[in-house]
Amino acid sequence: MQRRGYAHLDTILTRNATQFVTPVTLEAITGRMPYTGTFEPGRTLSHIDLVQGSGLLAIVPATANMLAKMAGGIGDDLLSTSYLAADCPVLVAPSMNTKMMEHPATVRNLARLREDGVYLVDPDDGYLACGTYGRGRMPDVPALADHLELALHRPHGILSGKRVLIASGGTSEPIDPVRSITNRSTGKMGSELAGAFLRAGASVKLVTGTGSARYPATADRQQVETAAEMAQAVSAAAAEADIIVMAAAVADYTPAEPASEKRKKTGDPIVLPMDPTVDILKQLGSIHAGKKILVGFAAETSNVEQYATGKLKEKQADLIVGNRVGAADTGFGSDTNEAVLVARDGQVINTGCITKEALAVRIVGEVKRLSGDRHA
Repeated sequence: MQRRGYAHLDTILTRNATQFVTPVTLEAITGRMPYTGTFEPGRTLSHIDLVQGSGLLAIVPATANMLAKMAGGIGDDLLSTSYLAADCPVLVAPSMNTKMMEHPATVRNLARLREDGVYLVDPDDGYLACGTYGRGRMPDVPALADHLELALHRPHGILSGKRVLIASGGTSEPIDPVRSITNRSTGKMGSELAGAFLRAGASVKLVTGTGSARYPATADRQQVETAAEMAQAVSAAAAEADIIVMAAAVADYTPAEPASEKRKKTGDPIVLPMDPTVDILKQLGSIHAGKKILVGFAAETSNVEQYATGKLKEKQADLIVGNRVGAADTGFGSDTNEAVLVARDGQVINTGCITKEALAVRIVGEVKRLSGDRHA
């Protein structure tokens, strides 16, 4: 199963599952009749044919009973025998009453499945089918899709084992407790980068500021607000990263003396003294140049390649992504970008107007190439 593009999706319904979802419903959704039994007519050895050669076996949701079967190696129905026969990655999303989730037997079974290499999706806290509130709720569909995508791509990613730090979104610099200075960054580019690096097999740490983008649930995320907070968070996380991507739109200036109380409107003009913020990418370059892959962004309205080339040298980066902003179909808030990738070895790539998802994939490819040059 894969999130982008098309894939064959077969489903298995256990006997109890048919009490909640009918086979006809799943056939209407997937276009393929679900499997419901081990000895269905015309489907001999279906537990072998279904899983061997598949990209992923996902058991969603997984009951306490199924977890016990899997951990104990019991194969007494189609789903449990399919698990035992699987030669592909296996993802399991446990979902049940909180007391059942916390029972020592379930805890032991989950630990055993982790040891066996099963990809486990932690359940959420929330209202459960039994009417109680607690841990055991199945994650929402977008989060599950993130986990499915990661489990499907992780084993053969081109950056498997690499640790990536991504700064994304804008910053908000306080004028007073009510007002702030910010920018139009939504974080869409950072979100697409996180997804692309995760699909490439890397682990991703996100430091995010303002913006409306939804980030992959499979990334470790830290939320900040100001440029100073972002600089501190990125600096602290940089030591553990192999690759650092500064995709955030960090404010260049911040109010020198934020008011402790709301400024009252008087009708008169105001003068707001501003101090420069820390140049995070330049600071990273002075410390990590030649040791880690450093990627920066240059949002420009004109002379994009020229400014990106200058920034590459000034910041001691390995790759600068110069992106044109200001037009309706490029830059902040749009789904597309027009970019120039300038690399340390002199290679320049003009992407034209492409989706931010496609641009993220191009950036990952360049990072892989540059990593290979450095034997990272």
